Amino acid sequence: MRRIFFLCNDGLKEDLRPRILRYVDLIFSSKIRTPTRDETAMYEAVAASVNSACLSRQVGASILSKDGELIAVGWNDVPKFGGGLYREDDQHTYNTSESRFLNHDHRCFLWKGGVCHNEDKRKSIINDICEKLYNSSIVKRGISKKDIEDILEGNGVDSLIEFSRSIHAEMEALISVAREGKNSLVGARLFTNTYPCHNCARHIVAAGVSEVLYIEPYRKSLAIELHSDSITENPKDSNINEKVLFRQYDGVSPKNYLKLFKSVNERKRDGKVTKKNPKTLIPLFNVPLDAMIDYELLTVDRLAKKEQSAAVRTEVKDD
Repeated sequence: MRRIFFLCNDGLKEDLRPRILRYVDLIFSSKIRTPTRDETAMYEAVAASVNSACLSRQVGASILSKDGELIAVGWNDVPKFGGGLYREDDQHTYNTSESRFLNHDHRCFLWKGGVCHNEDKRKSIINDICEKLYNSSIVKRGISKKDIEDILEGNGVDSLIEFSRSIHAEMEALISVAREGKNSLVGARLFTNTYPCHNCARHIVAAGVSEVLYIEPYRKSLAIELHSDSITENPKDSNINEKVLFRQYDGVSPKNYLKLFKSVNERKRDGKVTKKNPKTLIPLFNVPLDAMIDYELLTVDRLAKKEQSAAVRTEVKDD
């Protein structure tokens, strides 16, 4: 399903109406509307995520200062000596002494077999446990190693994340501010396309960030379980002024950022703002009004008719 915008309803009901009307203006391009700071920040975060070559997932983050200025972006990938992360440019480093291009890109897909080292390490731990159980005297006869693996499937080891070579997007964004040393993170707001893991969460708290906005959930995160004293997901928390608020993003979907905000029509005529007739406006998105199952049934019917026609042609040919 196409996500045009996100609407968070954890605040006052009175706030919903103006936000919905704004989205209607954007969808029909009926008025000049520009991005909010939050929408631009989340777009920057998602744009940064495509730099990631992580084999697991692409995550991006951005940070707005307390005054609302963009001060950092980050994505998840392998750190390199000297600061920062490996990038595509590192695959084409020119060595003047050897007069040739060298590949200094050591991200996981190019390093030691191109495997996910976090997953490889998790499997190694499970295999080690299975091996020790199998060779012990506590396992009944007739139980195979495969049986033990099946029993252990889905345990907590599958959720371990600390063996990854990549630094997380939120960490890179925070560290990039430290590398430059030009801004304070106290009171800053962090945007990320994925809910922070518990490792990033404690760094976010320690850095002085006041709020985190995210789009996608991350079930492995134990942020609230481990740091409920300093993190909350409830904007109405009685101790909200003493905790970092993790809340769902509210605004235009980053994937539709350019489509909704890049003007394709004239904004003025004869030096004045162009007036538009609401009755003649067409939405920017073609949203189907019928149920998805109706389209599926039509597709199945169309394919069935094609097969029937093909069968008839084959019979005629055989005759």
